[in-house]
Amino acid sequence: MEIRIRNMNHSTVKKIDEIAKSKGMSRQQFLWNLLENYASSEKLQEMKVHWDEELKKQNQILMENLKMTREIYEVMFYAESE
Repeated sequence: MEIRIRNMNHSTVKKIDEIAKSKGMSRQQFLWNLLENYASSEKLQEMKVHWDEELKKQNQILMENLKMTREIYEVMFYAESE
């Protein structure tokens, strides 16, 4: 797929060219990498949000299990001491 960007400020294009040159890349290679990395980082951010939500759910389940375990322990402990 091809992307074209028109009417860019000359100084912006010049800066992009300087950065690309300093990295030993063409403008196209540099912009391709930049866009690919940006798109990937967006996907990673979406995944992070998803896994953060899953982690919260799992943490809640663990806290509920801990509470139940403590209650069972207390019942067993008090039953033995009587």
